[in-house]
Amino acid sequence: MSVTLDRRKTPHERLSEIVNNHIVRGLFAQIGLGTGDYAHTILKSAPKEKLFIIVDPYGSYEYRMMAQDELGYPSTKTARSNGDSLPILQELYQTAVYKDTAHFLYYPMDDAEFYERFQTGIFFYNESEKIKNNEYGFVLFNAENCVGNLIEGIRFMNERTPKDGVWVFNNINEYNARQRTLLDELVQECNMEPNWENDFLVATKLIDPLDCLKPEQEAYAENEDKILIANTPSDTNITYH
Repeated sequence: MSVTLDRRKTPHERLSEIVNNHIVRGLFAQIGLGTGDYAHTILKSAPKEKLFIIVDPYGSYEYRMMAQDELGYPSTKTARSNGDSLPILQELYQTAVYKDTAHFLYYPMDDAEFYERFQTGIFFYNESEKIKNNEYGFVLFNAENCVGNLIEGIRFMNERTPKDGVWVFNNINEYNARQRTLLDELVQECNMEPNWENDFLVATKLIDPLDCLKPEQEAYAENEDKILIANTPSDTNITYH
């Protein structure tokens, strides 16, 4: 009698499978570039017509983790340096050029800054056509084990992810039980169905967001003096047009 054992997919094989099977409108995005390995997988697996957005500041700055240090205080971690970013981005551009993959745009800023600056969408240019898009059909949160830092991103993407859009959370095996519960609740509050896999949390949007800013909208916020102050629904005493 012969026995066939199913080989467990590697994280890159599974991510490629998710991207290959993903057909929904909107941009592809990765929050946190890291070593660039997952970005390579997405680039080579995504439809060529998709635009891939990458956000990562580098810069060797310190950011706070949810995990505690030996004294019970929140621990910190140092981001990769600007020098690290150069060979990583070089390889990504080479992949995009020589492998004839999807195009990508890199934003050298932290995630919170990206969410603040691009509330009403991003512009890009294609064959003399100016395009604005404010929907994200696929998002990889390539974050460390700091679920608290994901809240802002989840709120931002929730308003901009269409029905059947997918979020993938990496590094879930580094989360403790409390962090897993928090993340599961956050995802479900966004009308997404969470699926905890071996290496990822894969969440699928069940409905279209009612208050999603459409790509063609020129939404802005102004104060009583008609001065542009923000592009976020969370601000108070502002009007949207």
